[in-house]
Amino acid sequence: MNKIDLMYRLFGKKGGLMCCECKAFYRNRYGTRTYRKCRNYGDSRSTGTDWKATYQACGLAPSGEYNGNPVVEIAKHGTKTKDDTPLEGQVTL
Repeated sequence: MNKIDLMYRLFGKKGGLMCCECKAFYRNRYGTRTYRKCRNYGDSRSTGTDWKATYQACGLAPSGEYNGNPVVEIAKHGTKTKDDTPLEGQVTL
């Protein structure tokens, strides 16, 4: 699931607004490059958390108020699953 779809799943969509119109959307400038981010999604200081200004806004827009953990942290911890069932024919020690 991509990042904007995860935001929609958690917070819904806000029709008629784009992310650039939300208070959680911001731009960081490093040297000659500009990086766009969403405070609610999180900032890992990598391109993995770069944000498009033209995304349709999630349900938090336009105020952008959210007091939980950054969504990127939720996504990171939610993707790991451990399957304890042994494979057929697998030897256990």
